Amino acid sequence: MSLPELRLVVPIEEAILFALGLTDLDLDEPSDQARQLIGLIAVDHLEYSEQWRLSGIIRTALKQKWPDLNL
Repeated sequence: MSLPELRLVVPIEEAILFALGLTDLDLDEPSDQARQLIGLIAVDHLEYSEQWRLSGIIRTALKQKWPDLNL
């Protein structure tokens, strides 16, 4: 069974702000799980594009915001 491909449809900067709870992307009440998922996709995108330093910074910020998030 293959998993569907997930892609961000918002700029990476907005995705990171959303994942860290600094914006709601015009959603009424985004869940913590939605924020965490977008954060994981953002980190994956950064690593895929070999932006290692920024990826590390975002990983650290996500771990501070979501200590139980498995990165």
